[in-house]
Amino acid sequence: MSKEIFDGQIKKGAEIRQQQRPRITPEAFIADGNSTAAHAFAREWNEAKQDGVLTAIVGCSDARIIYNPKHAVGIRTIAAAIPDELYENVLDINFGTKNVVIMVHHDGRRVEPGVRPPGCGGLDEKAKMRDVTHDTPPEGALRYVHEQVAHEDPIIDAWYSSLQIAEQSHLSVLAVTQDHISGKLSTIGTVQPTEDGGIKYHSEISLRQILHGQYDPKEIYANGIPQLPREKIPKEFNPFLIRHQRHLDELKSKNPDFELTQTIQNPDTVLITTVVRPSRGRLPTLSGESSNRVFAITVARQAGEVIDVDEQSILNAADELQYPLANSIISQGNPSKPFSSLFKNGTVIFETRNMARSRHVAEDLLSKDWFRTWADVKGNKIIVAQTTRGIVDSADYFPNKTK
Repeated sequence: MSKEIFDGQIKKGAEIRQQQRPRITPEAFIADGNSTAAHAFAREWNEAKQDGVLTAIVGCSDARIIYNPKHAVGIRTIAAAIPDELYENVLDINFGTKNVVIMVHHDGRRVEPGVRPPGCGGLDEKAKMRDVTHDTPPEGALRYVHEQVAHEDPIIDAWYSSLQIAEQSHLSVLAVTQDHISGKLSTIGTVQPTEDGGIKYHSEISLRQILHGQYDPKEIYANGIPQLPREKIPKEFNPFLIRHQRHLDELKSKNPDFELTQTIQNPDTVLITTVVRPSRGRLPTLSGESSNRVFAITVARQAGEVIDVDEQSILNAADELQYPLANSIISQGNPSKPFSSLFKNGTVIFETRNMARSRHVAEDLLSKDWFRTWADVKGNKIIVAQTTRGIVDSADYFPNKTK
């Protein structure tokens, strides 16, 4: 993986404050996932599922993304791409899902009129591919971006995803972009299914502006990010918006330096999980009390409480894992570069509902050169875990050369 592709160094001289966080250990993972707060969240989530009031949030894996986990299904992928298996399980009214939120993100400090909003590494990479002929890479993050990310612009990419979900799931969709520095949401638009099988949409961006050959950021962003007025947002999304603002206010009150610590993406943990209950709720201390700590990659399980996703789906999602780990190798612990905390003090967690499956996935990944490069760095650790019904059953270190 080349430095040119993954280097995301910020401007020289910018102030970066790194949080001193204890490593997530198997013991801490189990304790937090079995805490009183975790059990309370599990009960409330089950009730919301039974009542059919869950909001499926498809968001970017970026560790700075935040949202209130209450009544939420959490799907995290690079650039908020949509795994195909979602349509077979969580993006379905029969799962208990009422509606969907597509959450992309941008750096609010760098937004300029007439320019694509910057800040998402996956979409920045898609932009680099625009004018260059690439053979599809055989594996890894570049293959994922090449095959799964529809557009280099986060706003347009969210529009594509919203239209796709509304058409295939027949659920109402709200598209938003989050300023990952302030946590503020800007509503891009809404897409709703109609009784005759069609869809209707509301947005300040016309469909013409997202069509191939018609995309012009100078036109779309002439006055900054176009935002749908609040009165045009369907009332069914008000609970989500209210919960988000309350969660953001609470998080900022607990973390006075919140915006400073959001300046550059710097998680110390990468979580690959088949659990669609948000980690901010089921891991209330390790994930819920801070931001910019966990880079999350979700593989949606199949419907039901017994059947897990097939192993190949997990391995396909593992392509995304290469992105943060490659960046950590580039950073060499330099705090002015992204993912520096994953170098010599990083943890990768593989979490499924079957410990044997988690171990097998870890073993398969260790056969890949790019993963082995990271795992061989002294101080980096691998954890395998088993979680059922949102409660952590067991967790342990998986041996690598640094164990």
